[in-house]
Amino acid sequence: MAWAVIFAILYAQSPLYTSNQNQYFLHGLARAGLGFLNRDWLAGTPDPTPVFSALIYVTYALTHSNLLFYFYYALLMGVYLFSVYGLMDLLFDLHSSKTRGLLFVALFLGAHSAALRYLLSKLAGSNATFMVEGGVAGQRLLGQVFQPSTFAVFLVLSLHLFLANRRNAAILALVVAVTVHPTYLMCGALLTLAYLWLIFRKPAR
Repeated sequence: MAWAVIFAILYAQSPLYTSNQNQYFLHGLARAGLGFLNRDWLAGTPDPTPVFSALIYVTYALTHSNLLFYFYYALLMGVYLFSVYGLMDLLFDLHSSKTRGLLFVALFLGAHSAALRYLLSKLAGSNATFMVEGGVAGQRLLGQVFQPSTFAVFLVLSLHLFLANRRNAAILALVVAVTVHPTYLMCGALLTLAYLWLIFRKPAR
């Protein structure tokens, strides 16, 4: 949890409702009775991410505050850090050397820091902001705001758990990612097929 807090501080989050985050919060906040959002046309359209909207609804209906949304994202960042560290530990035995483990965490935090993103944007332009952590076509696991796509960290967690021979937990992590953001259904299906193939090739001892 301590490393998750440090990671969340260094990575940083944009203020709520930045970029396209507002569209994912709209249905939940409208149901919770915030302002006159229930009269918005978009709030009456089918919700593409009902589970995420339910989380927004319950949180705001119970607290009437936005602060927990920042906390939720910090927790997801912790899941991401834990998962990547776990994968690297399986590959490079990080826990056998305190220095090696701390070096990896330092490099990980530096590569994901808001300071590095700012430096890259100034030196190479705005398109280079997420050069280090960005994926194909500008897609990335994390972003600057809490939204359904950030639950992709559970895909990484699933990989870590499966390689650690915790198969049931690995499938549960896939279920979380797919349930919150149905776009990940294909990724979840492919990972499940890969797991089944590996189990077929090399059954557990």
